[in-house]
Amino acid sequence: ISNAQFADGASYSVAISSSVGGITSSEAVLTVMPLITLAEAVDAPGLVWTTNTSPSWIGQGVVTHDGVDAAQSPGVLDSGSASFFTTVVGPGVLSFWWKVSSEPGADYLRFYLNGSKQIEIAGEVDWQQLSYPLASGAQSLEWRYKKSSSGTAGQDRGWVDEIRFTGSPAAITTHPVS
Repeated sequence: ISNAQFADGASYSVAISSSVGGITSSEAVLTVMPLITLAEAVDAPGLVWTTNTSPSWIGQGVVTHDGVDAAQSPGVLDSGSASFFTTVVGPGVLSFWWKVSSEPGADYLRFYLNGSKQIEIAGEVDWQQLSYPLASGAQSLEWRYKKSSSGTAGQDRGWVDEIRFTGSPAAITTHPVS
């Protein structure tokens, strides 16, 4: 089924017949899942999100912190990486939840602020919340999943959920850095 719609979700089988007889396959269930945008997945529809790879980070509803949806990194080849980005205007406070399932000490989920790596996680790390005070002006934010030149472990994926940016000078004094 090309361009499957919700109404196409059903059980399907294939029937084959010829002059000598016929056979019908067992049923297969087609479930059509809704498309979840990256903005929806990270709960920040007011920000403009971009990615740098194909396939790119996606919104999905299986591995989440909030029980609804989260962004998930794509399958990345050895020595490859995949990122998603946005820009906010500070001052303010950025917070987000993230987790990773990767080769320990080799494949990393990283957070960058204005091109500078702030923190990274690798191995089997469950959901953690981070918070960063952001200075005045445009602030470039990037989440990147990076694979080493060889080896795999875990699901070889990273997830990010519930990205929040609160822009106000008072916010900087009320939210400490994690």
